Amino acid sequence: AAVRTLNKRYRGLCKPAITFFGEDLPERFVACVKQDFAKCRLLLVFGTSLMVQPFASLVRLPPRGTPRLLVNREQRGESDFDFDTPGTADGLYLGDCDVGACSLAQLLGWDIDSVGNSGGDSMAGTASGESHAQPAAPPPSKMRIGLTRSRTAKRPESVVFVAPTYSAIVAAAAHKLKLSQKRVKRIVLCESVQGRLAGTELPREGDCSPMLKNDVLLWVE
Repeated sequence: AAVRTLNKRYRGLCKPAITFFGEDLPERFVACVKQDFAKCRLLLVFGTSLMVQPFASLVRLPPRGTPRLLVNREQRGESDFDFDTPGTADGLYLGDCDVGACSLAQLLGWDIDSVGNSGGDSMAGTASGESHAQPAAPPPSKMRIGLTRSRTAKRPESVVFVAPTYSAIVAAAAHKLKLSQKRVKRIVLCESVQGRLAGTELPREGDCSPMLKNDVLLWVE
C-alpha cells in the first residue's frame, strides 16, 4: 500500500534517501569525515560486520587513545581494535545491541524509562530549572578475564569486558574457544574471588562483575 501511494503521489518509482551498495557516497560524507572524527572523544560502534568499506575503516579515524566501544553479537575488527592489551582504550560488549545500549545507560546512571516516557525532560530538568536526573554513576572500569576449557590450561584466552554479564562471557567464550554457545553448560571460577571458592558457578542472569576481578580465570564447561 505504501509503495502504491508513493507511486501515485510522485508519478513513478521512488528511491529511498540511502546509498545502495556500489553507489558513490555523497560529497558531504567525504567532506565531513576528517573534521568530524578529529573532534571525536568517544566512539560507539553498534551491530556491524566491519567488513564493508569505507565505513569499516572509520573506526581508525578518531585521535589516538580515544575510547572505542564495540557492541556486537560477534567479535569483529580484530585488526583495528585492541581488546586484549592492558590499559587499552577499546572495549567489547558481546550481545544484542539493545541490551548493550541499556546496560551502558544503566552504568551511566540514566533512567531509560523516564527518558522514553517524558521525551527527555527527566534528563534536562523542568521549566523551573530544577533537575530530576540522578547523579551519574562513575564510569565502568574494564576487566580482563581469562577463559579456558581446562582448569590446568597455561595459556587461557584473554578478553576485556566493560560489563561482564553471563551472556557476554558465553558469547566471548564461544568465539575465543571455537565452540557453540549451546554447548556451554556452565562457567565456574578457577580460583577463589571475593570470598567465593574455586568451582563456584557464575549466575546466569545480571552483572557478574561483583564476583570477579581483573585477570580472573574462568573455566568454561
